[in-house]
This record gives sequence, structure tokens and C-alpha cells, in this order.
Amino acid sequence: MGGYLSGRPRSVNRGAVEEVLHLDMRYLRRNGFIVPGYRRTAFLHWTRQGIRTASIAVIVDLSDPGREFATLLYSFRGNRIEQYVTIDAVPCRYGGFRYYFLCPDTGARVETLVPSDIADGRCISRSAAALSYASQSETELDRLWRAQEKAADKAFGRNGHPRPRGENKRRLEQRWEDLSGIVDRLVIARFGFDVGV
Repeated sequence: MGGYLSGRPRSVNRGAVEEVLHLDMRYLRRNGFIVPGYRRTAFLHWTRQGIRTASIAVIVDLSDPGREFATLLYSFRGNRIEQYVTIDAVPCRYGGFRYYFLCPDTGARVETLVPSDIADGRCISRSAAALSYASQSETELDRLWRAQEKAADKAFGRNGHPRPRGENKRRLEQRWEDLSGIVDRLVIARFGFDVGV
């Protein structure tokens, strides 16, 4: 017991979702492309450093209850792909529906699809494409740095956060200072030097 290779096998992931182009149902919902009883077309573009790197046309057809689907039109490594993806309408407790893509490979309800080499360029779910989230591979120090940056944004009113005032400002600044102290102590303990010098 407890010998070599006796632990749970680690899954093999091919990268992070944030590093690849992905189609997100939440984005479509927020921007008015998910409308029960209607058919809407979305043209989505991805850019890197201001240069368009990819585009996709998404036709969301919710006009026939019980037969909702999306048509995806895009190019993958020079090949033109037209793919139909079933959409699952799940009734909400207080009325209305919440919509999910059904992964073409696993049949699971998902909100994100990614084009994958595994599926010859077809869009499949994150888990079927063997992708993880970047935060799943972070170390303790990476998580603390991210929390410190988030606290600084809130405390100093950056990146869309409103500038705090009064007691809230003091509380948020104290949170940022506490996290900064923890990060500094961890860096000194781990690397033996102070990053602030």
C-alpha cells in the first residue's frame, strides 16, 4: 500500500481554456442572441493585440420549442466547418428557461465549446477536449498574487470597479495590505529574498 504509482492517476490535459478560442453560451445570452421563439445570428471575432485572429458565425435557432439548436460556421486550420449543436432548454423554477449546449461528443450540458484537434476541428466541451482552467494549475503563490491584484482593483477603483469611499475604502485597503504582507512573507520564505527591494 502506498507504493510507487499507487495514487490516483493524474488526468492529462492539453492546455487551458483561456488560451484557446471558445464559444460561450453566457456571452450569447448577455448580448441578446438567446431569445426564445426566435432565430438570431451572431458574428463573433477574436483578436490578439488588436489583430483579428478568428471569426465564427453562430445561428441560434430557438423558434421550435423542443428542437433548439445552433449552427456554427467557421474555419479550422484552413478547413471550412459547418456544425450543428443541439441546445438544451432547462426550465427554471420561477419561469423561463436556461439554455445549454449539448456536447457533441459526451452529450453533457455545457456553456462553453472549443474547437479541438481531437475532434477534427469540431467544437466540443472543455472536458472532451482535455482542457482545464488556468486556475486549476496555479500554485499557492499564483493564487495569492491573483487575489492581491483583485483586492487592489477593488481598493483603488481600477478595471471597472467603482472608487470606494469611507469605511468601505478602509476595509478594502486593509484587505489589500494583508494580502500584500502574506505574499511578501511567502516570497521571502520560498525564494529567500524580498521582491520589494
